[in-house]
Amino acid sequence: KDIVIPTYSATFSPASITCTNSSIMFSPTCTSTSSLCSIPITMTWTSPPPTQTTTVTSPSYTVPGTYTLAYTNTQNGCIGITTTVVPSNTNIPIISVTGNTAICVGQTATITASAGTGPYTYSWSTGSNIPSITVSPTITTNYTVTVIDTTSYCGSQNVVTVSYCTGIQTLLNNKDLKIYPNPSNGSFKFFVDREISHSELILYNSRGQKIHEQKIISGENNIITVGLPDGLYYYVLLENKLQLGNGKLVIEQQ
Repeated sequence: KDIVIPTYSATFSPASITCTNSSIMFSPTCTSTSSLCSIPITMTWTSPPPTQTTTVTSPSYTVPGTYTLAYTNTQNGCIGITTTVVPSNTNIPIISVTGNTAICVGQTATITASAGTGPYTYSWSTGSNIPSITVSPTITTNYTVTVIDTTSYCGSQNVVTVSYCTGIQTLLNNKDLKIYPNPSNGSFKFFVDREISHSELILYNSRGQKIHEQKIISGENNIITVGLPDGLYYYVLLENKLQLGNGKLVIEQQ
């Protein structure tokens, strides 16, 4: 008998299995002449392990690997075989986060997410779409970063907690800094019991807004904040932009 068999290729869509495309669909295409392509055939698809076979013309699969299409000329029993490889890209980003995650009043923290070689997109809960963000929370706050691989469309998340301190955590001992009376009506004494130079005191409200600043010397300093409403305030003592101390004070009008 004559060995007559058309030629078929096994195409599939989408181009690979990814996190958003969990399956592909095959579509056999006859690449012979129109007369050969008109020959009736039967088809059998065989998947990679765990091996499955089907005679469906356009089957769907979720497993990457090598697939075999066997097609048989129903008139003479001749068989043609073609294979194709379905790739997989399910790379899930592994996120690492670096940066200062413990700050005090008036400070900022820069935190940076990295997932290695991309291409990746970054999305922070702050709305930022770059790897690094700078934040100045006034309470302990969680920040969530989502990283997505733009080829596999796989993503992962990491939550970073930036802790906020309200007590004195300083380069000075507690006994070196005194602010009194506390509470007061807005007039304070600020005493520094050590030698300092080029120092300044910055006062913030509970929203983190700077409301007062002045130069500070060793010994006793008068801090007058007339007109400020009652409430809780925070101070930071800086020397050459280095934080020496911080704390809180209360204004209560008489």
